[in-house]
Amino acid sequence: MLAVEKHLTARMYRYCVGNMPRRGIEDARRNVERWARSGDCKYFVKLDIRHFYQTVKLDKLSAMMHDTIKDRRFMAVMDQIIYSSAEPGAEVPAGLAIGYYSSPWLANFYLGPLDRYITDQLVKTRRGKRIRIVKHYLRYVDDLLLQGNSKTDLKRAVKKIMQFAGRELGLEVKACWEICEVGELLPPDGSGRMKLKPGTKRIDIVGYCFTRTNTTVRARNFLRVRRLLRLIVRRLTRERRMTLRSAQAAVSRLGWFSHADSRFFLQKYVQPFIDVGFMKEVISYASKNGIVREAAGVYCRPVNGKGGYHILHERGAAAA
Repeated sequence: MLAVEKHLTARMYRYCVGNMPRRGIEDARRNVERWARSGDCKYFVKLDIRHFYQTVKLDKLSAMMHDTIKDRRFMAVMDQIIYSSAEPGAEVPAGLAIGYYSSPWLANFYLGPLDRYITDQLVKTRRGKRIRIVKHYLRYVDDLLLQGNSKTDLKRAVKKIMQFAGRELGLEVKACWEICEVGELLPPDGSGRMKLKPGTKRIDIVGYCFTRTNTTVRARNFLRVRRLLRLIVRRLTRERRMTLRSAQAAVSRLGWFSHADSRFFLQKYVQPFIDVGFMKEVISYASKNGIVREAAGVYCRPVNGKGGYHILHERGAAAA
């Protein structure tokens, strides 16, 4: 994949994100947030491909790869990878293997024609000029986000996308889609709560919820972090220890909130109970002392009058 990376990325759409270097969740969040706050698009629609990996046509994928890569020895190995998950005796082999390092690359490459169709061919003519029906388009693996200023244009675009995906790629786009207006937060009411403008919705994609004025973390991720933090506090209070796995998970997931408008969450639910810097110290201590077992626990001692902890020593996975 390192040998063929530049050939695949050269044919990929710029805002095709996910499972590629420098094109992850943070790149998607930054661009969707910029589009939502610019105010140049009023409506959006989200699409999802049904059972994407299981319905990829392997013959079609192999032909596309052969058109791009001319090295026979390389393609002999690539064909073995592509067809490794095909059912014996199937007339039209389908189903890309899940779990291979190459699968996300091949999946993004397979959807390249769909990206080019949306960006280049979904146009209308006005006063002799070609205007794109979809003003902003982002694809996170098999999740598609389309933004525009006309409900009619977006509806027509969705129908054409569904037809193209089925005719050219053998994929089915789920029919449960809805064209919504990009939400905007209203000023706080008497209770101090901020609500969305009636009839509008948040753009929910890549784990974040976007409006014209702010970015928040998806509720499901919020609950996961709250439960994890309660578990960490309970272990520190009762057992005076922290597992390496919990520290790594907390630092990783709290990174979501550092890129969102979540100051209130951090002030109310995180800072009074746990110190993120201390969890980073636990991870650093484990790394320096060769503690690689996820179930290993690090004993801690509370600091008098400060509400923090000091690291004492580690406990092995067997004892934990």
